[in-house]
Amino acid sequence: MRRRVQSPERPITSRFVRTGAHALFALSLASTACGEDNQGTDTTINDRDTTGDATGQANWQVIFVEPAAGTLLSQLDPFSLRARIEPRSSGETVDLLALSASIAIDGVPDANHRDLGVSSGLLTRDLKLPPGAHTITLTVSSANASASADLAVVINTPPDSPTVTLSSDAPGASENVVATGTGPADTTFKAPQTELTFAYVWKKVDADTVQNGATLPSSVTEAGDTWEVTVTADDGFGPGLATVKRVTIGNSAPSCDGLVLLPASARTTQDITCKCLGWKDADGDTDQSTCVFIDTVSGATLGTDGECTLPASLTASGMSITCTLTPFDGATSGTAVQTASGSAVSIVNSPPGAPTATLTPTTADANTTLTCSVATPGEDPDHDTVTHTVAWTVDNSATTATGATLVPSAAGAGKGDKVCCIVTAGDGSDSSPPSAPACVTLDNAGPTLESVFLQ
Repeated sequence: MRRRVQSPERPITSRFVRTGAHALFALSLASTACGEDNQGTDTTINDRDTTGDATGQANWQVIFVEPAAGTLLSQLDPFSLRARIEPRSSGETVDLLALSASIAIDGVPDANHRDLGVSSGLLTRDLKLPPGAHTITLTVSSANASASADLAVVINTPPDSPTVTLSSDAPGASENVVATGTGPADTTFKAPQTELTFAYVWKKVDADTVQNGATLPSSVTEAGDTWEVTVTADDGFGPGLATVKRVTIGNSAPSCDGLVLLPASARTTQDITCKCLGWKDADGDTDQSTCVFIDTVSGATLGTDGECTLPASLTASGMSITCTLTPFDGATSGTAVQTASGSAVSIVNSPPGAPTATLTPTTADANTTLTCSVATPGEDPDHDTVTHTVAWTVDNSATTATGATLVPSAAGAGKGDKVCCIVTAGDGSDSSPPSAPACVTLDNAGPTLESVFLQ
């Protein structure tokens, strides 16, 4: 039994619609078929007869049902093409069993879509086309007549590969690395999306470690790691071409919160040490900081080997010492820190060393002249001129006697008293510790003949 379609008693109207650069269809609006599922907008383009029947034309027409006008199609997924075959005029019938359909894409017949049955009066096919503008031609034919309709479609072109910038091209292990995708220009979006979105995937080279998102946190990196970030732009229809950027994690620069110079005030006999305060190194490296010492009085740099201890031999009285310390972990230098204002170390005078004394003669009485001599002078570290002073004691009690010689009786000393001399060295500013006492215990003194009488 043949199936015929009776045309409904209603007119079929057509119009040509042109949209912008990314319009999907140039379409003609038509009526709804009797007894079929007709959701969406009916459209047709350039409905034409290629051969006639006995009266000179096909008595059917091709009407596209979907895609709907203005819909931009994705390049990723197939879309459904639906069309109806209807009588051209009111009151006519169409022998659907005698018809077959074929599809051509951009004028080229599609071998996968030919000799298609249309016995239901509705043709549905899934198509997948490459990006760009295309013309789909649907031809419905009988043995001696055919009618065709064209449908202009635009398949969305995916975004090109984006430009990718990194927050640092040589990050340390303590730094987060942030990737930022920009461009490419794309003015086609799937509603409601109005701008490109970017997807970021980080992968550690030669490992299975993956981190999603724009930020590669420092908690997952180590010095020497190499990571790649893959960035794709999405216009709402799916991702476009990817950009891959690689970065190697370097050694993190260390830092110091400040420095301290010790001692706060030093003599010329004391070394000066410059130390980092608050050492920080994200890689866990040890402090190998380098130092430069400056005498702010003369402007001279003291020492050249970067050591953070200034030997006393390089200092002199009157200097004012500051330090510049550069944090260093053996591979990377951090930001230098300097002595705080008012914290310079003043180098002050060093006193001479203690001299030694001798007392002669070693046997004496109250009337013997004693002589105190410097056996070894006090040495001055600053090479200042040294003078020596002598003090005398009797039985460990200080006397007012001065000078290198003393007659014990003049100091009130007598038989059995212990007389000592003590020598101190001075450089004009400071005095040395006193020498060890040089002593003698007085013997009995002989009688003194004051006068002689002759008779």
